[in-house]
Amino acid sequence: MKKRDSFLFSLPLTAALLITAFGIFLYWQIAGFEKSYLSDAQNNIAREARLAAAVIFPMLQNNDVAQIRQFCDSVKEHTLRLTLIDDTGKVVADTREDSGIFDNHKDRSEVKKALAGEASGTVRYSSSLNQKMIYHAMPLDCNGKRYVLRSAIPTAEVGRVIDMSRLNMFWALLFGAEIVLFLTFYIVKKVRKPLINLQQSVKEIADGNLDRKIDIPEDSIIRELTIDIARMTEQLKHQLSQVIFERNEREVLFNTMSEGVLLFKSDGFLIRANNAAAELLKFDKDRSFQLNRCHIPELVGEAQKTIKSEESFEKEFFFDRDGQTISLWIKGSILYKSGEKRLLLTVTDLTNLRKLESFRADFIANVSHEIKTPLTCISGAAEALEENGNPENRAKLTAMLKKHTERLNNLVKDILNLARLEKSPRKESTAEKIVLSSVMDNVIDIESDRARECGFELKLADNLPLTVSGDADLLEQALINLVENALRYSNGKNIILSVTQEDANAVLTVKDDGIGIAPEHHDRLFERFYRVDKSRSRELGGTGLGLAIVKHIALIHNGKAEIISSPGEGAEFRILLPL
Repeated sequence: MKKRDSFLFSLPLTAALLITAFGIFLYWQIAGFEKSYLSDAQNNIAREARLAAAVIFPMLQNNDVAQIRQFCDSVKEHTLRLTLIDDTGKVVADTREDSGIFDNHKDRSEVKKALAGEASGTVRYSSSLNQKMIYHAMPLDCNGKRYVLRSAIPTAEVGRVIDMSRLNMFWALLFGAEIVLFLTFYIVKKVRKPLINLQQSVKEIADGNLDRKIDIPEDSIIRELTIDIARMTEQLKHQLSQVIFERNEREVLFNTMSEGVLLFKSDGFLIRANNAAAELLKFDKDRSFQLNRCHIPELVGEAQKTIKSEESFEKEFFFDRDGQTISLWIKGSILYKSGEKRLLLTVTDLTNLRKLESFRADFIANVSHEIKTPLTCISGAAEALEENGNPENRAKLTAMLKKHTERLNNLVKDILNLARLEKSPRKESTAEKIVLSSVMDNVIDIESDRARECGFELKLADNLPLTVSGDADLLEQALINLVENALRYSNGKNIILSVTQEDANAVLTVKDDGIGIAPEHHDRLFERFYRVDKSRSRELGGTGLGLAIVKHIALIHNGKAEIISSPGEGAEFRILLPL
């Protein structure tokens, strides 16, 4: 039994024990009262017997039996009963009845003792009176003969008092038992049961079930306590919800950071990391991870130094992964929690930044190189014109100036177009609706004459009236760039254009039957200034930016550009646009 139940049930048990003890004490008191009452009564009747003997003795000396009987009759109205018995046991006189009708009293215990010369008293049942009596018998010697004067009073009065006391004691014990039963019922119904319900509710709440409803009793002694606990639970639930919300908010912020964050123990085992860190260092965040498994030996050394010296570090680390050079800027510092040393690392991926820096340097170098060639030609032609004014040479030099000036102008124009495209946002669904068959018809009209001049036949295969969202002028420019690219470099005779559908995409295709492009060039073909044959490309006047412009126009329309080609089998350029 639990301490709670032991305490609760000890209350009615204590009450029951107290009532039982009170009953025993009262019974003992009643027994003592009866004994004391009988003793006092015996003393009283002994005293009254002596007084009566003083009156009867002279009469007995005179052998005046009639006067003795008259005296006995005179005390008939009192509760005291007097009986004069001779030495043979015969009743000489009695206050209640005619002495002649009584049985011989010689065998009575008190009479025996009195005849033997000893005054004695006793309490016994009187068969002649049919009730319990208190007797006192004393010897009375007169005229050489021994008489016994016996006095008696009934015990009915004290019996009534004692019976009443016992009845009152019974009712008191019964009332006490009812109190104990009521107290037990009250404890079980109003205290123990609500406490058990409250305990079960609190246990479920402590186990994490904050939605557990607490039953509030209507008239229990613990009603106020239950209300306070229910209110406390609601406040706890609200505060816990707030804490969980803030924790989840921090967790989302932590895991959506572009920088990696890692916290290690002093022995190098990971405590916590965000998604960015797991992605950068290529480990499973849900499994055990140790710093020396990060595949960056220099970082392990720096971390060990920091743990020993507690001095922070900031450093860029380079390492190869999957054939690619990765650049990470890592900061390390020491934190303490409960006296335990911990290492905090923040990791920033500089790989793309370094690529951009390299790309920018390459772009500047390529632009400088592309501009340098026409500028050198223009400068040389201008000097030649100054030195030699021959009309024949002047015409050649003027043509050279015009050619390279146009080339320089095209280069600047393509650079500006590419810059504008890179800054343009991607087209949303709210952009202009374009029917691609109309775009393709316009491209055919624009490039037909130029194709015939170059010895090509421009053909239109499929031309489905598919609709996309975007900019019709940009899509025309992309297709014109692809057509001119085929006219300039393919060495073929036919160019086939088409508008088809693949799944949820519209496909714009420009296909030639020329020399084709080797697969090793496919991945870089849409880069700025990338050329399969650099010398031939410059001779034909290309800027090296046409395909890069095509790629960015496709990206603006949420699509992509791709090539399908093999050496000697022509080239098929495709622009895929979502319908």
